[in-house]
Amino acid sequence: MLALRKRYRLDSDTIAIVPCDSGRPVAIQIPQKGIVEVIARPNEGETFTRVRWDGNVCKMFTQDLQERGTEIAVPGPSPF
Repeated sequence: MLALRKRYRLDSDTIAIVPCDSGRPVAIQIPQKGIVEVIARPNEGETFTRVRWDGNVCKMFTQDLQERGTEIAVPGPSPF
């Protein structure tokens, strides 16, 4: 299962969907080695996961993210 607020590096180019001013969604390509952050997990039965990439909120197929994404460590404050 994808973890909320986790970041993933994409192992290959991957399609995502972004909203457009016209109200119609637009497909974009997130390049290999692109970093996405999960901002909302899909509800049961949904096929999309909401992510943030390059300052944009996008939807990606959950299966694409699971198959093409590698979780990366997020730097944070030291507990010491």
